Amino acid sequence: PRAFSLIRAIAESPAWELRFPADAHATVHTLPAEGIAGTFRQRRRWAQGGVSGGAWVLALYAAVFVAHALPLAALAMAPAAAAGAWAVKTLADGALLAQVLRRQGERPRAWALLGMEAFATLYVVTLPIVMVLRPTVRWKGRDHGGGASGDPRRNVTR
Repeated sequence: PRAFSLIRAIAESPAWELRFPADAHATVHTLPAEGIAGTFRQRRRWAQGGVSGGAWVLALYAAVFVAHALPLAALAMAPAAAAGAWAVKTLADGALLAQVLRRQGERPRAWALLGMEAFATLYVVTLPIVMVLRPTVRWKGRDHGGGASGDPRRNVTR
């Protein structure tokens, strides 16, 4: 959350000009979060910081939520259509992921794609609920997020 706020302040300042070099061969390597719970906490923290990005970020979050929630909701009313929508989404995500993996010299694995799709759906559908019920995120011994006001755009450090 703090890094995003700092970059945003610099970007909005007339004294600075931000440039992001585009290099097709640039890669970033980092250690993954430990386990599913750790991954969810990490993504929740990222989302909490992203909320301060303004209306366009909230619109993007809403669109992603709808894209993941509609096939789940359709399961009760039109299971075949829901399965088809899920398959199209999974194939599209798989094609994109395969391109990235091939550039890194790795081979795509179907079981990993299915696990990623299941996690992404559960994450995206439950995230808004979690952010409303628990607007504060604890990271590195500090609380970040909505604080007492409940406003997730207000970064509170205690």
